[in-house]
Amino acid sequence: MEVHEVWKRFRIPHARAKSWYAFVSKILGIFGGYNLFEEFWALKNVNFGVGEGQSLGVIGRNGSGKSTLLKLIAGVMRPERGTIAVSGSLVPVLELGIGFHGELTVEENAVIYGVLMGLRRSEMKNRLSSILEFAGLERFRDSKLKNLSSGMQVRLAFSIAIQTEADVFVIDEALAVGDAEFQAKCLSKFREFKRLGKSIVLVSHNMGLISEFCEKTVYLADGEVKGFGPSESVTEQYLQDMNLIVLRARLVPSVTSIVGRCGETRSLEVSVCNDSPKPFPHGRGVFGLSYHLLATDYTVLEYTNGRCYFEDAVEPGQSVTVQLPIIFPTAPGDYQIELDLIWEHVMWFKDRGNPTTFVKLTAA
Repeated sequence: MEVHEVWKRFRIPHARAKSWYAFVSKILGIFGGYNLFEEFWALKNVNFGVGEGQSLGVIGRNGSGKSTLLKLIAGVMRPERGTIAVSGSLVPVLELGIGFHGELTVEENAVIYGVLMGLRRSEMKNRLSSILEFAGLERFRDSKLKNLSSGMQVRLAFSIAIQTEADVFVIDEALAVGDAEFQAKCLSKFREFKRLGKSIVLVSHNMGLISEFCEKTVYLADGEVKGFGPSESVTEQYLQDMNLIVLRARLVPSVTSIVGRCGETRSLEVSVCNDSPKPFPHGRGVFGLSYHLLATDYTVLEYTNGRCYFEDAVEPGQSVTVQLPIIFPTAPGDYQIELDLIWEHVMWFKDRGNPTTFVKLTAA
C-alpha cells in the first residue's frame, strides 16, 4: 500500500440562507453577508507506505482524520490531491449494517449483505451456519432483524464481512461492538488472518491491539502525519503525547507445557521482568498476571482466567517470580494458555509472536 501526498477537504455549512438574495450575498460576501461554507482540510499531505502482507495501525485523537483516511483507502471517498495504491482485493469493515432491512429475517439479511460484500448467494447459504454461530445468533435465524438490538446487528454484519476472501481488511473500531466474548472471537479471527498472510488496516484506541497485529503504524494529529514507523515506537510516542503510562514486560514461564486432571487447579511459576523505565504498580488487586485459555488453533475459549497480583514494587531492570493459578478445563484435550498482564490503566507491550508467552496445557 502506498499513500502519496494525499489531501482531503470537506465543506462545513453555516447558517442557511432563507432567500435567493441572502444566498447570493453570502456567496459574494457583500452587504455584510458571509460565505455559506467553510473549508476544512481533514487530511494534509499524508505520506506512508506498507509492504505486501504487512498490517497498518492508524491512531490519533478523535477528529484527527483516522476514519477519513480509512474511507479513502477503501475507495469510499476520493482525495482532493494525491494518490492511494492498494495491492490485492480489499474489503472495508466500516459502516457495519448498511443495507440491512428490519422487516426481513436475520437469515435473509445475512444472505443479501453477503452478496453486497461480494460473496455468491450459494457461498452465503453454505457459510450461513458458521456466520450465525460466530455472531452468537443461531437462535434468532428466523427472527425479524428489527427485533434484534443494535449490537447484535453489528455483530452479524461483522461476522459476514470477515467471511470474504480478501487480501486486505480495512477495519474501523470494529472491536468496539459486542461483549468480551465476541471481542475475543474477533481477536482470534485477526490472528488467523495474520497466519494466512492477509493484511489488516486497523483504527483503534487500544494500543496493545495495534502493537500486536500491526507491523507499522501511522499517527495522525490534525490531519497530518505526526509519526510513522514500527508500531511499538509510534504507539509509545502517542501515549507519551497523551500523558499516559507505558510499561514493558517480559513473561518467562518455568515450563512450556503442563498436564493435569480436568477441573484441577495447579500453579504455574512465571518470571516477570520489568523492561520499562518505571516501577510496576503494586498492591492487592492493583497490577498482576493472568491468562487466556485458547484452543490449539489459538481460538480464545475463555478470557482473563486465574490471576495473581504483585504485592511489592518491581523496579526497572528487576524481575519477580510469581505462582499463577491455572484452572484446567472440564473437557479433556489439548489447549494453549496465553499469559497476560492486567491493569486497566496500563498498556503492556509484549513481544509480537514471542513463544514464551504461550504454554501448552493438557487436561486428562
